[in-house]
Amino acid sequence: MVPVARDKNFYARDNTIRAIEQHLCPDKISEVEANKPANFPRTYAIYGPGGMGKTQIAAHFVTEHQSTFDAVFWVRGEDSSKIAQDYKDIAVDLGLVPKDSVDATDLEYTKDILKRWLVNPVKNRIGDDTAKSELASWLLVFDGVEDGSVLNEVWPYNGPGSILVTSRNPHSWSASWELRPFNVHDAAEFLLRHTERDPPDEEKAAAAAVANRLGGLPLALSQMAGIIVHRNLSFKEFLHLYDKQQGPQEFLDLRLMNPRPSLSNYEYNVASVWAFDRLDAGGALINVLSMLDPDGISEKIFAAPILDSDSPFISQLKANYVSARNELLARSLISGNKKEKRLFIHKLVQDVARSKMRQVETRNNFLACFQLICGVWPFEQLTWRHGIARWEACEELVPHVQRLKTMYLSLTPSTDSFDEYDFARLLIDAGWYTHERGNSPDAILFNNMAQHICESLKLRLLENPDLGRKGNVTLARLNYSLVEITHNRGCIALEINEPSDAIKYHTLFNETMVKESSRSEHEDMRLAISWNELGNAHMLNGDWSKGEECFLTSIEEMRKFKDFRPTTISLPLANLGLSYWLQGKTDVAYHTLMQGLRDREQEYGPDDRVSFITGRFFHAIGNVKDSVDYHRRALMHYKSTLGNRHHRTADLFVKMAEHHIRLNKNGMALALLDHAFEAYSSSNTFVPEKARAWWMRHKALKAQGKLDEAGVELDKCFQVYRRWVEERQREGTWGGVLKRAEDLEDRDIDPLIVFWSK
Repeated sequence: MVPVARDKNFYARDNTIRAIEQHLCPDKISEVEANKPANFPRTYAIYGPGGMGKTQIAAHFVTEHQSTFDAVFWVRGEDSSKIAQDYKDIAVDLGLVPKDSVDATDLEYTKDILKRWLVNPVKNRIGDDTAKSELASWLLVFDGVEDGSVLNEVWPYNGPGSILVTSRNPHSWSASWELRPFNVHDAAEFLLRHTERDPPDEEKAAAAAVANRLGGLPLALSQMAGIIVHRNLSFKEFLHLYDKQQGPQEFLDLRLMNPRPSLSNYEYNVASVWAFDRLDAGGALINVLSMLDPDGISEKIFAAPILDSDSPFISQLKANYVSARNELLARSLISGNKKEKRLFIHKLVQDVARSKMRQVETRNNFLACFQLICGVWPFEQLTWRHGIARWEACEELVPHVQRLKTMYLSLTPSTDSFDEYDFARLLIDAGWYTHERGNSPDAILFNNMAQHICESLKLRLLENPDLGRKGNVTLARLNYSLVEITHNRGCIALEINEPSDAIKYHTLFNETMVKESSRSEHEDMRLAISWNELGNAHMLNGDWSKGEECFLTSIEEMRKFKDFRPTTISLPLANLGLSYWLQGKTDVAYHTLMQGLRDREQEYGPDDRVSFITGRFFHAIGNVKDSVDYHRRALMHYKSTLGNRHHRTADLFVKMAEHHIRLNKNGMALALLDHAFEAYSSSNTFVPEKARAWWMRHKALKAQGKLDEAGVELDKCFQVYRRWVEERQREGTWGGVLKRAEDLEDRDIDPLIVFWSK
């Protein structure tokens, strides 16, 4: 799984390789160390500034020692999201998770299942009936770790293997090696190997002079060797051209003996090494690539057809893409994976490219980036949008949106254009996707930035209407996006159990839609949606009858549509059934829910996996009939659509645990609750849901006679319950009294939970 090719000219790092061997290879460990108790996993780190060749050293070590370990894994360590993605790929390749299953899309689940294997690395695959399984030896490489804390959640504590870490920063590793620049002799030899030359002594002296100018930085030496070969220069010719361009000043004063060199000085000098100014078609491409997530840039972003709406810059970028990419590949400024059609770029190269841009260039390249992403992003209109078909495409692109969101904060807003509007649209839709995947806190941040952009553009347009005539951004479009943000905020509030925000945003959304519909004769599904969401908000606040009224109104509005289909009202129908159930109207609730389920089965078949909505019906019917069978079907449906780590799936783990507690199967109940907690742990927002799970765990442990452990779970539940009651008492929305922990009952915990999770 090593993502970089082994450097055939690898040189002058033998001491580093030997140090790694002695710490990580079982057969190389000294007798003194061998007599000590093993401290697993064996860990060693190599660190130093960017461009020192850390990745190449790791790749060389892996290549040299493939036969030493039964399994070798390479993980990108820059941030938790990339680690989780690589853990997923490894889990699939090991056969721990079927490749095309929903579990394979659940990054939290695959992360945990791989951790468990690393701790107990049995050689047999799942389903093998071998009674005794031999343990595999493994090597795990975390490459490019920026912040050591990201490894805490994925670290296989006590796992019987070896871990190699590469990092720019000297973290408090138990054993480590600091990389320094090559000395002049080694740097010159490195340069000669990379240019594949054996010149006379005069040229060797010139090579030493070049190496000295480059400060012994392996990456700079490698890049300049590529330029020398590409342009067929002698070392003396290179020095002459450089002196002519740069003058007598020192070429590269990196000051790398300091583990934390001056960033601005570092960027400037490496920029000189890479000679970005001499790039042809690759110059524009490297600038755009510098603003995207560096790992796994899909080539389809640039290979999309040229559109009439494309700017001249983007049209030229697309037209010249192949030659630009090949130029950057030839100079080793980027690398690629031909099979997957993905590009990779070193973070240092990105930093240098951006450091050379003027403010206007930074802005123009930023605009080009998000417009290119918009060209391949699968946008959805504000309708009943809960399908999962686009999730794979969004998952590939959302890291770039995250990166652009971070960069936007450093840009100076334009005073005479509305280019940012399309970026706001991208943020809104990416935020909705993030919310659907169960990561509502990040979705809030997307909406915050999008709202700031839209409100700023709206104010500018109101102050100077003539500006709007220069483009296609109108007050109507801005208002549409602001309304969508209001809707999204209300839905997020529902999902994270925030009753007051849910009412505030969905009341505003509904009132806006009612006003707009009264002034328009066109069908607008947003009106029906607004009634459904307002009903959800009332339900979250415990007003079942108002919820019922809103759901009925939503269904009525939806039936007016020319293209009405029974499944169009699935969501308000499921919610209506729950409102009947919570009001004690069990018969009408059951018939309502069964009708909705039959409508979906008729349109999508019995194995519907279009969205999680069929699972909603299973869950609700299970509540009405107190049916373990329907709750089991709901759990399986959520697992196959939302994945194991979604909070809705966790709700069903808890429901199934409740059934098992009643059947006195408390061991199984505790196992199910463990799965629920694993899902809830993906976010800090599901505290009430955790409280209910703690309550169930208390009941199961108490039934097993484990009173001390049960008391701990009860105390955690009670703390949440008490805060909830005190908050409602301050708001004047709770007329009950605060009970003692030992007096709590199921009916005291139930109000904490959002109605669809009950």
